[in-house]
Amino acid sequence: MVARFAAFLFVAFAFLATPALADSAGDAKALVDRVHKAAFEAAHEGAAVPQSVRDAFDGPFIAAAALGKYWDGASAGDRSQFIDALTDAIVKTLVRRLGKHRDQDFQILSTKTITGGDVIVRSRLSPPAQDPLTIDWRIHRCKAGLCIADLIVGGASMTVQRRDDLTARLKSNGGSLPKLIADLRKNPIRL
Repeated sequence: MVARFAAFLFVAFAFLATPALADSAGDAKALVDRVHKAAFEAAHEGAAVPQSVRDAFDGPFIAAAALGKYWDGASAGDRSQFIDALTDAIVKTLVRRLGKHRDQDFQILSTKTITGGDVIVRSRLSPPAQDPLTIDWRIHRCKAGLCIADLIVGGASMTVQRRDDLTARLKSNGGSLPKLIADLRKNPIRL
């Protein structure tokens, strides 16, 4: 009896959750498409990058993950400045990277909902005479709705790679977050 009730609850939950997951996947795909189009236009038409592109990234989440153990010891002011510097660097790098390609070189391939409700939007950048590059956009819920939490380029998490880069920069500057922020504004990260 308990097993049947548990099975009923599982099926009912799966049935009820399916439309929400489908909506999230569709919304995640639309977010990636909007960010790509806005970044492409900014790169090719000289337009300013819209604030909506910057807002599409979960800056606090990415900053905390990328800063690692240094996040806990940072002041609220340093955290805020670091979030701004890192998000700006990510957006500038994305615009620069997408700006090297034609619009038709970018294609969204699929979506997949993973554990925890995050959605992976798989895309491919296929420039002429070059090997295609797979870019997975990890999308999750944040205060603003859906936000980009990570980019996985060629199978490697940019957040993990940036954490290694930022940790090395911090070690080389004596652990000073304000110096790292200034350095990040001068020398953006590479995606």
